[in-house]
Amino acid sequence: MSKEAAQPQEHVCAALRMARAERLYSGYSSRKGYLSAHCMKWYNFFVTRPCAAVHPDEKKLTAVRSCRSVPYIPLHGRTAGKIPGCVREEYIMLKLAVCDDEKVFRSDLKRILATELELCGIDYHITEFDSGEALIAGLEKTDCQILFLDIEMKGMDGVAAARKLREMKRQMEIIFVTSYADFVFQGYEVRALNYILKPYEPERIASVLHTALEALDIDAEKYYVIEQKGGSIRVPLSSVKYFSSDRRTVHAVTTDREYTFYEKLSDLEAELPDTFVRIHNRYLVHLKYLDAVRQNTAVVDGKELPVSRSCKSELSIAFAKYMLQ
Repeated sequence: MSKEAAQPQEHVCAALRMARAERLYSGYSSRKGYLSAHCMKWYNFFVTRPCAAVHPDEKKLTAVRSCRSVPYIPLHGRTAGKIPGCVREEYIMLKLAVCDDEKVFRSDLKRILATELELCGIDYHITEFDSGEALIAGLEKTDCQILFLDIEMKGMDGVAAARKLREMKRQMEIIFVTSYADFVFQGYEVRALNYILKPYEPERIASVLHTALEALDIDAEKYYVIEQKGGSIRVPLSSVKYFSSDRRTVHAVTTDREYTFYEKLSDLEAELPDTFVRIHNRYLVHLKYLDAVRQNTAVVDGKELPVSRSCKSELSIAFAKYMLQ
């Protein structure tokens, strides 16, 4: 081996030794570890050099992570495709939508929201829709977290649009906009969070906005990060309906698609928040999407999954607590 290749290999050996020490110190198992930020550059240099041999210890490091927000780096070779994922919190951009058939009201509301969000230091994106039909079509392709929805519109009105969104299992906070307080009571059937009246009062809009932010717990979104040959995939936990396991292969079923990765379901369960509950030795379900608990099954977003006898009591208690929140 050339001197040029030997130098980075010596550094990465030191980095791997440090990683093992850090791993023991932080209490992680032998198959999970961290590399310090200053070691990561040597690791990057090492794995990208064609003349450098793979150090034997690389086979033990099936996941390379940084505790200082260094990007995830997938390993290549024998470990590719068999890298376990992890749960990570990240700050996200707040997505809002404003739906009103009158442009002047859309513009005014958007301006007030933008001012308040900028004062709060929150990154945001606001999408405008001019009808209920346009709203439904737009949210079939994407989603939002807070929707300001005018009730009185031509064609599909706001209540009908909200009802359709709930049928589509969209979980955003809905805030009705109306000129008449009498229409407010129509929001109960679609679980509307609040309402605002026209003409707009900035103080009232700011108050309702902060109520929605508190309801969303918008500070940080939790992701499950899956390492694959092509790179890392971030799966928002809020979109995961359930995890199913087939031996060491796990399937994450989300509102959009299904992801497959290599992991023990018991290890995955230990990393997930309390809103994910074991219902069977092969299933973990998200209480957010749990519709009903029956004698031997659980209905998750319309799909029946088996419930084992040993999990039934804990599942029922967790579901009842979640419904009372």
